[in-house]
Amino acid sequence: MKEKHAFIRTAVKNGLSNLDEIRESYNSFADGGFKPDSATINNPIYNANAVNPIYDYMRDKGLTAIQAAALMGNLAVESYLNADLKQIGGPAYGLIQAEAGRQKAMRSYNAVPYQFGSNLTPEEQQQLDYIIDKG
Repeated sequence: MKEKHAFIRTAVKNGLSNLDEIRESYNSFADGGFKPDSATINNPIYNANAVNPIYDYMRDKGLTAIQAAALMGNLAVESYLNADLKQIGGPAYGLIQAEAGRQKAMRSYNAVPYQFGSNLTPEEQQQLDYIIDKG
């Protein structure tokens, strides 16, 4: 219930005032929903196959539905859920488009052994573990 209250407060702060819209948004997030915008979905580098495995992995790591969905939104905007994405003309790389020292730390982060059956690549899991554990 605490999570629902926080979600409603956030929805209202962000301009949702119609109760049906708030309810639809909450139910989507509570059900593990993630709705990227059409520009993201239609981008040829968008990795639609990663949506459920990444979301499920974050939930298995203890993130709430709202936290996981919010992080999914950020990752979709930053990298189109593509762990191998390199920034054009820049040094950024990966799911969070990490630069310089953060990129090096993320790429060498091995605190969690690879989890077989997660439907993630080792690269995706390593980056997610870093994002979840180190932020």
